[in-house]
Amino acid sequence: MQKSLSYSILYRLVKTGLWVYLGRVEIYGNQNLPAPALFTPNHQNALMDTLVVAVNVNDRQLSFIARSDVFKKGWIDRFLRSLHMIPVYRPRDKVNIVERNKTTFEEVIKRLQAGGTTKIFPEGNHGEARRIRPLKKGFARMAFWTEEAADFNAGMHIVPVGIYFEAPQEAGTDTLILFGKPIPLKPYQETYQANPAKAIRLLKETLQNRLKDVSVHIQSEQYYDEINLLRYVLRPRVQQALKLEGKRLWKNFQSDKFIIHSLEKMMKEDKEGFDGLITSFRIYKATLEKHGLGDMVAEGFPNTAKIPGRLLDFFLLLPVFLYAWLNCIIPWLIVKNYILPKVKDPIFRSTMIFGGGIFTFPSIWMLQSFIISFFTGWQIALLYFLSMPFVLKLLILMSRRIKKTLKIFKYWRIKKTDKGVIYNSFHRHSIVKQFLLSKTNELTI
Repeated sequence: MQKSLSYSILYRLVKTGLWVYLGRVEIYGNQNLPAPALFTPNHQNALMDTLVVAVNVNDRQLSFIARSDVFKKGWIDRFLRSLHMIPVYRPRDKVNIVERNKTTFEEVIKRLQAGGTTKIFPEGNHGEARRIRPLKKGFARMAFWTEEAADFNAGMHIVPVGIYFEAPQEAGTDTLILFGKPIPLKPYQETYQANPAKAIRLLKETLQNRLKDVSVHIQSEQYYDEINLLRYVLRPRVQQALKLEGKRLWKNFQSDKFIIHSLEKMMKEDKEGFDGLITSFRIYKATLEKHGLGDMVAEGFPNTAKIPGRLLDFFLLLPVFLYAWLNCIIPWLIVKNYILPKVKDPIFRSTMIFGGGIFTFPSIWMLQSFIISFFTGWQIALLYFLSMPFVLKLLILMSRRIKKTLKIFKYWRIKKTDKGVIYNSFHRHSIVKQFLLSKTNELTI
């Protein structure tokens, strides 16, 4: 596939922007990926899902299937297509979707036959719930049509991709990206030629399972909130018991998978024990919320002994924080007051912050640099401009640290006047103990 200059320029801009916007990022399995291939990520965070995949595939330019309503006539349409974006039409677009999407599929197949890589969301929609939703047929049809056109000699693969944002709508969120084992289409040849519908169904089932393997997948709807929070509560002790090694996000992922699987198994095989655990957790959660500490349900109780060190950090870093804040406040106010109000779907919040910020911040910094150049000369102004991404990164990290410090103060203040909070720390430990005792055959305690 012919490389696009627009794509190359925007790739570098987005990669830099994501480095500033995201917190810790860990990527696994993105080496030696096959081509042609369909990349099929889970979809929880709107456009951010597309961006984190695109910038972490270093050896190629991806094609993207996107909603047709973002393709306007004229230069917008030409620009988006120069970024290898291809429109897909839905019933709400009020067009002949069969004819329009036939052209889309033909374009995708053409790119795949040329050895390209296309990203498509197999779930067909987005949602923040940490769950793999039922897959649509579109990805399977595209893959099989590509192989069929090449008499099953194209070497087509499906690559499952699991994306996990710790806090999807917050700047500085930690992000884990897992590229799963590619699924070759060649083994489906006989089945497809005899019964295409059966082959599509089998491929969907295989991908569904592979996506669950590389994602945090909570099946239960009735107890979703409890299980989602319990994985944080149980995480430290389970990691210790399992003796997990590696980077932090990878260890979190492994322990979360164990905890979720164990709780859902417990729900089926030991309903009495599961109900007791859920009841204890709900009491713990309700009591903390009563004390105004609901945001500590998952995080646990802060160590108040760290208060003097936190105070020292705060005062030492305050001048740096103020410098960063003053240099970034104007573009942030533009994003906050003129871009964010247009967000109707909350899942698009981080997309709009990032998308608006990636152009707004450099533009304002350029204007500020121009003004500074009158007083310092262009050399200092240039250094100022080049330092601003680092300044914004520092501001995001410091803002998160300040929020955590304020939580410690809040807990310390309430703890001084309400001994019930101390009781809840023991109550949290009892929840962990209940879970560990139910898993004595699987954990070394």
